[in-house]
Amino acid sequence: MHLSSDTLNVLKNFSTINPSIMFKEGNVLKTLSTQKTIMAQVEVDDNFDSSFAVYDLNQFLSTLSLFEQPSMEHQGSHILISDSKNATKYFCTDPEMVVTPPDKNIELPDTPVKFSMTADDLKSSVSAASVLQ
Repeated sequence: MHLSSDTLNVLKNFSTINPSIMFKEGNVLKTLSTQKTIMAQVEVDDNFDSSFAVYDLNQFLSTLSLFEQPSMEHQGSHILISDSKNATKYFCTDPEMVVTPPDKNIELPDTPVKFSMTADDLKSSVSAASVLQ
């Protein structure tokens, strides 16, 4: 399996919420902060064939970045990451070591206000907030 750039970006964002993640079969990724105050869920284009846990998501992403076009294959206790030249085994962790969100989805009430914001507008707003403290 190859991970799309969109999925990699989601995982980079998820690593700021929780340093670990539980990949479950299918195309839905979820994370929950260790304090259990932030939860995120996204449906990605990639489909995971099996479930496995990664203890250090940043290290996992860094390992993937060592390869030009990494391919991943879950092989029980580890993920085989390879490309046409190189390969490495990235060992999975026990799922009990990872803070995971509940299996059921949280139903949120209808939102009274909805808006769209471009990435550039968000970046500008965050920059202004940082400068103005």
